[in-house]
Amino acid sequence: MNDVNGYDSTIKYAIMDIVGAINKIESMKQDRYLAMHPYSITHSADGYYRTYLPADDGKRKQIKKNRKERCPNDR
Repeated sequence: MNDVNGYDSTIKYAIMDIVGAINKIESMKQDRYLAMHPYSITHSADGYYRTYLPADDGKRKQIKKNRKERCPNDR
């Protein structure tokens, strides 16, 4: 019976480690995209993050998002 309990806890911790690794990878991807973003991202008084994205006509378009991670990735 002790072997089953040990096996269950081993699986539980392995799953937690996989989830932690996936979260770390996603965080690294977000950091990489934020580092590549050419414009500054500002937090305004209304609670939104604002930045610019290149538009199709060669100009730039202002966007606002409620989370900083979403700013440069939504095109």
